[in-house]
Amino acid sequence: MEVSEHPVPASRPLPAPVVAHPSARRPGRRVEVPEELRGRVFRAAELLREARRREPEPPLPTGVEALDGLLGGGLPRGAVVELSGSRSSGRLATLISALAVVTGMGEPAGLVDLGDHLDPRPAEAAGVDLARLLWLRPRRLAEALECAELLLGAGLPLVALDLGLPPLRGRVGPGAWMRLARAVREHGNALLVGSPHPVTGHAARAVLRLGGGRGLWSGRREGVPLLEGLPLEATVLRRRGEAPGERRVRELAVAERPLPSPAGTPAAPGAAPGRRRVAGGGRP
Repeated sequence: MEVSEHPVPASRPLPAPVVAHPSARRPGRRVEVPEELRGRVFRAAELLREARRREPEPPLPTGVEALDGLLGGGLPRGAVVELSGSRSSGRLATLISALAVVTGMGEPAGLVDLGDHLDPRPAEAAGVDLARLLWLRPRRLAEALECAELLLGAGLPLVALDLGLPPLRGRVGPGAWMRLARAVREHGNALLVGSPHPVTGHAARAVLRLGGGRGLWSGRREGVPLLEGLPLEATVLRRRGEAPGERRVRELAVAERPLPSPAGTPAAPGAAPGRRRVAGGGRP
C-alpha cells in the first residue's frame, strides 16, 4: 500500500445556504429595500421617465406648417392632441399627412380607424409608407381606445385615432381617456385624435377645431371654372398652459391641384388662372 507524500487537507465546513426572503419568492410581491438604500434604488420604469423628463424629444411634425405653428412645432411627445371637425373639414387628411411624415422618416406608425374611412391607395399617393403603417379597424369606441393603448404600448412614435363620423359607435367615460393619456405619457409617444366633436376632455394637451369655408375658384379651362381648393381654418379651443377661452385662428390649406367645378358655378372674381396654394402656406 502506497502512502501519498502530500498531506490530505482537513475538510472545511460548507458555507451556509443562502435562503431568499419568503416575500421574494412570492409572485406579485416586492422585495423590501433597506432603509439606507431607498434613496438610491430605482425601478427601470422610473429611470426611463426621469431620462425623458431631462431630455425631451422634439415634437413630431404633422406636415402642415400652419398647424405645427399652432402646436408649438408639432405634436408634443407624451401628450394627446385632438382635432375635431365635421365632414370635409380636413381632419382625416391632416391625420394622413402626419402619418406620411413619420413613416417617411423610416419610423413605424399606427392608425386606429373606427370610421373605416382610410383608402390605402390615396394614402400611399399622399406619402404614407404602407409597409410601416399598422392599420386597425375596430367596431366600437371602447375597442378603439383599447387598440390605441395597445399600439402605444408597442412603442410606435405616432398613433392616430380617427373616430369617424357621428354618431359615435358607443360611449366611454372620462376615465378611459385619462388612462390613454397616462399611457402616452409613460411611453413618450404622440397620440393624434380625430373626432367629429371634442371628446377627450382634460386628457388632451391641446384641442383644435378644423373647419372649411367656401370653395376657391380660379380661371377657367375650356369654359369650365376650376376649383382651386377649400380653405381650412384651425381654431385652438383649449391648450394647456394658456388662458381659458383664448382663441387663435390660422388658415391651414387648400387643395394643390385645381379641379373642375360643377356646371354653372362661377369663378371667383379677380382670381388669377393657375393660382395655387398649398398646405401650410408653402409653395407648390
